[in-house]
Amino acid sequence: KALQSSLKAAEKMQGKPWIDTNTRTLVQLTLLNTVHNVVVPNTLGGHANSVNGVSFSPDG
Repeated sequence: KALQSSLKAAEKMQGKPWIDTNTRTLVQLTLLNTVHNVVVPNTLGGHANSVNGVSFSPDG
């Protein structure tokens, strides 16, 4: 939700040169912090349940 709000604020600011520098900086820093703090869980595509083990082969 925070990422969507930050992106929306940055988008609305585009093409509006009358917005003051402090506001621009605040929006940019908020967007940067939000993107930096996004947590993406480690997943393996194609698996509906937990993966309990893996096996690697040197020949693929």
